[in-house]
Amino acid sequence: MKAFFNLVNRHLIYFFKDKINVLFTVISLIVVLSLYFLFIKDFTIDAIKQVCPANNIEQFTDQSMLIGLILVTGFSASLGMLNLFIKDISNHVINDFLITPHYKITIYTSYLFASVVIALLFSTLGFFLILFYLKNNYSFNITTFNLIQTYFLIIINCFVSSLLLMIIAFFIKTSQSFATIGNLGATIIGFIIGVYIPLGYYPDTIQSILVMSPLSTIACATRNVFTIDILKDITFNLPSDVMHEIQKVFGCTLSFNNDVLSLNQLYQVIFGLLFFIIVVYIIIQQLKT
Repeated sequence: MKAFFNLVNRHLIYFFKDKINVLFTVISLIVVLSLYFLFIKDFTIDAIKQVCPANNIEQFTDQSMLIGLILVTGFSASLGMLNLFIKDISNHVINDFLITPHYKITIYTSYLFASVVIALLFSTLGFFLILFYLKNNYSFNITTFNLIQTYFLIIINCFVSSLLLMIIAFFIKTSQSFATIGNLGATIIGFIIGVYIPLGYYPDTIQSILVMSPLSTIACATRNVFTIDILKDITFNLPSDVMHEIQKVFGCTLSFNNDVLSLNQLYQVIFGLLFFIIVVYIIIQQLKT
């Protein structure tokens, strides 16, 4: 274990030594937050008022959309860290590690673990910025249990994002190609987790497909637990169908075969897909090395 953490420490040191890489990771967080406040927020508020014209719609919109942007940040931060992995391969640095007596899975998983750490660091920073913003602009109130659940799902998102990017990285030869594919992936993820267009606007067929995407499912579960308290306030004294419609339209849940998935079902899908991705990672790691 000491060798593993020494490798992780080495990767983290090299990441923070690359000032440009760190700068672009920070900028990505600023960009996604600015994108929401400048372009997405007003459109989303107008859309939700058509469903439920309540007074605190703006707070619900901020909570549901900003938490989605934090999940994109986790993916982008993972991308920045795993760029080091590609550089070590292209510069044959990793060959020096492989001739040591350490297991190959230890060496490669050290990059994965370092990626999760970086993703979680920037996601946590973004999460605290969101909490600070909500606390200072609204009568923000969320139960401790839901807050813990939200952060737990952020951790899962960082792990899944790093796993997916690590699997892709095994097939990439240069850091430039990896950065191009990763940036394209970050843009696509913005759509499939409902950051740019609420998931409820997609046809049921597309939503059934998105259930198979771990990041979409994580985003829905995260929005569900992070917004349920404010949503109960908004829909107080209104029919329960109103709350369910808002959750469906704004990506707090997903439909599969025209059936809306509950939070427990979302968790089951997340952990099922997580297990599958881990198995795929282990198999590819063994085959490619």
